Amino acid sequence: MKRRIGRFPLWLIPCCVLMLALGYLAQCHWLPGGWKLTKSSAANTAVQIAPVSKVVISELMSSNKTAWPGEPGLYSDWVELHNTGDRPVDITGWTLTDNPDSRIKFAFPEQVLEPDAYLIVYPTGTLRAEPGHPYEAPFRLSSAGDALMLYDGEGNIMQSMNVPALAADTAYALEGASESYRATGIFTPGMANTRSNHALLTQVIADSPLVIEKVMAVNRSTIRDGDGDWPDWVEIRNGGRETVDLTGYGLSDDPQKPLKWRFPACSIGPGEGITVFLSGKTGKTGELHASFKLAAEGEPICLSAPSGNLIQRLDIDILGPDQALVRDASGAYTVQNAKPGRAN
Repeated sequence: MKRRIGRFPLWLIPCCVLMLALGYLAQCHWLPGGWKLTKSSAANTAVQIAPVSKVVISELMSSNKTAWPGEPGLYSDWVELHNTGDRPVDITGWTLTDNPDSRIKFAFPEQVLEPDAYLIVYPTGTLRAEPGHPYEAPFRLSSAGDALMLYDGEGNIMQSMNVPALAADTAYALEGASESYRATGIFTPGMANTRSNHALLTQVIADSPLVIEKVMAVNRSTIRDGDGDWPDWVEIRNGGRETVDLTGYGLSDDPQKPLKWRFPACSIGPGEGITVFLSGKTGKTGELHASFKLAAEGEPICLSAPSGNLIQRLDIDILGPDQALVRDASGAYTVQNAKPGRAN
């Protein structure tokens, strides 16, 4: 029979001593850095390997809040590749990932990167690798710090890097002269990392000849679309003396997503106007249909350059049926009964 002191069994004493000893060894010798979270809960890290080809990861942003809308138009995070060499590089089959142990990778489709060319990949968590469309990777970058690896088509490591924690709208960019990375507010996706390019990307386009001429949020009888419906509409006018290529320009009802809808290949001549139906319809041909509708109770409508820079924001109050907000000769807007394509 085991002896007891009160209700405490003596045989537990050596067990407690053993547990204390194991805890000491774990803390001081086996795990001197303390207990670690598993990879699923902590930021990924990697052994850093300098670029071994002319194609390098030249810039990235892991917390894009308002810096640059990007091609998807959702202020996505982005990773920029740059061919620093003087010859084209075929990167078909190359892969980009934030975790070498994961099967979640982005594989480039047929793609040749020309000398000094840049290429953007958006780690949105959704895979899209279609030529001619923005590339979206099926993983996301952590703003608390992450890893990023680039492999060639044979699975050879081309570059491996650790990305530090980055504040919102801060880029991690490669400096050409020092060939080192630094956190910076001077972001230049798709361009060389210079202050002048940053200024070009972020400047407000106040001198654009384009202007929102008219907008209607409750169309009952002014104009039908090709389907016989009565969608809301907006008219954009070119007040300049030269034709403007509208390809890639944006319209949106959300200032945080200035490129919510982009103009297809089209142009507008001097003094001319062009009507866009705000119908929410997609895939239409022969007419311009934006992918959103306007709220009858009023909301903003934004016109932006292909870079995402705001050209004009017009805040619409509550409008009645067939009432339009119309720009007059002085540049002021008044509520009128108007139709698109007619002089104000």
